[in-house]
Amino acid sequence: MAEKRGKTGKLEHWGYETHWALEIEGKNGTWYRVTERDFRSYNGKRRITYPDQTELGNPFQDLTTEDYYGPFYYYEENTTYDPEKHKKHSIIYRPGDDRVSTERTSVAGI
Repeated sequence: MAEKRGKTGKLEHWGYETHWALEIEGKNGTWYRVTERDFRSYNGKRRITYPDQTELGNPFQDLTTEDYYGPFYYYEENTTYDPEKHKKHSIIYRPGDDRVSTERTSVAGI
């Protein structure tokens, strides 16, 4: 369905793997696990959690959590935006986009 909306390009990501745990901090200070699309475009604190090393068959592995200070992208776009010019604790859409067709149920607490 993305092809019908003209969204055929691959989304960029910097400094993290998409299968790591991507989290954003809500207005209430609680951390929520989100998809890569929401993570890239969220205007607020973001962090990633990943295993230090992986062993086949070992479910108990040491994890590292780091704050993420990478670029901010408009939702489903590869265009960056200035976080100081937009509302905090929200997912940022490109100005002029029809948000009714792109917004989904928001994450609780955001």
